[in-house]
Amino acid sequence: MDKTPEEKDIVHEDIHNRKEVINNKESNENQNEIENKKINENQNEIENKKINENQNEIKDKKSDKNQIEISDKEHEELAKKRYLEISDKKRTQIFINVNISCIAGIMLQTALTTALPPIIKEFKISVNTGQWLTSGFSLAMSIMIPLSSYLITRFRTRRLFLTAIILFLTGLTIALFSVNFPMMLAGRLIQACGSGLLSSMGQVIILTIYPPEKRGSAMGWYGLSVGAAPVIAPTIAGLLADTVGWRFIFVVSIAIMVCTFIYKNILKEVLPKKK
Repeated sequence: MDKTPEEKDIVHEDIHNRKEVINNKESNENQNEIENKKINENQNEIENKKINENQNEIKDKKSDKNQIEISDKEHEELAKKRYLEISDKKRTQIFINVNISCIAGIMLQTALTTALPPIIKEFKISVNTGQWLTSGFSLAMSIMIPLSSYLITRFRTRRLFLTAIILFLTGLTIALFSVNFPMMLAGRLIQACGSGLLSSMGQVIILTIYPPEKRGSAMGWYGLSVGAAPVIAPTIAGLLADTVGWRFIFVVSIAIMVCTFIYKNILKEVLPKKK
């Protein structure tokens, strides 16, 4: 039976709609595939970027580590050969300057043991409180000495040596003009920082400026003077305290340290600075 024109139109329209549905479905599937592909590509790019960044960071860390190792080796080699650049006359001048500075610093460690009675009387403090002037000095000095091994390789020798002398002179000046016990104790602690730095630097400088065959005798003279200083100091301090007053102990020390500061130009850059 033949269909009417209207029925044919309806059938054609239905077929057309079905084709559109199928086409839309296919286009949606294609779009989803394209979007998923793009998402996967972006994720892969991000992952690859992260992997490359991590690899670059690892390479940079390794290169930094190698640079540190190289600089340490260079530092050791330069320190070993430093004595070849210094003449005998210059070496003796440096030794005398460093030795005098260390003696003055170490003498102050025990100098106040015999001067405590007049200090306690003037500041009207107890004996236990007054003992902090000697025990506090030893405590601050023992803290400063380990730090000097780090400081001496990070800063120029001459600059660090002058800083230690300035610290010591500052502490001496504060103690000389102190009007109460806290001010006196603060001066003693600053003295101890300078003294600890000077004493530890002295050994390193002497071992560096002398050739291996002369280091034994140089360290022997250094040890003799540094060992005798704390033994003689209480006697000299006691005589000064009984005759001209305990403040004169610091006056003598200031005079000695000013002399070493004036002759600071003889001190060369003994140890190279690390990179």
